[in-house]
Amino acid sequence: MLGDRPRVVRNAPPEARDAQPIDWPGRGLRLASVGRLHEQKGFDRMLLALAHPTLLALDWHWVIVGEGTEQGALEALCNRLGLKERVRFAGAMPAAAVLRGADLLLSPSRYEGMPLVPLEAAEAGVPVLASSIEAHRELFSEVPAALLPEEESAWPATLAAMMGSRDAQAQLRRACVGVLDADPRRSLWRAYEALYHEAMQR
Repeated sequence: MLGDRPRVVRNAPPEARDAQPIDWPGRGLRLASVGRLHEQKGFDRMLLALAHPTLLALDWHWVIVGEGTEQGALEALCNRLGLKERVRFAGAMPAAAVLRGADLLLSPSRYEGMPLVPLEAAEAGVPVLASSIEAHRELFSEVPAALLPEEESAWPATLAAMMGSRDAQAQLRRACVGVLDADPRRSLWRAYEALYHEAMQR
């Protein structure tokens, strides 16, 4: 109603679809991302961060699930940075295909509404490192370790600290799982139901 204080109802992750897990190369750290290949999603700035010598010294592979008009430009950037063998553009598929087996979800978006992929990752038990945009700050308000620095030049150091420590990843995983209710989809619909009942009684 006009004049009422705003009510926030957080999105819930969609129910995970059955999907054949992807094949991951080697035994290194498994990094995952899901999203349109578009400037909004910030994959270009994550590539620049991952090309830092500190991170090149670590054993990792990044799989990006999604399609979009920027794929050619992102692949060209991979080549220029020497990351061609480290990054795979897997095309469109359910998020579950890459989240199963992933060690860390990277969400470097420049802007979002209320992003679903970090919620899907949290429900799948995959720790998240996300850009410090408003939507991510709201989602991870109680998990500051999930947020990358606002200054992109500081990303490599933050990434290296997380990617180089299994203990840090385990701690972040437990914290990220805690951002969701035990049944987030049921909680979403209950929250909407309560709002509708309240509105109808006025």
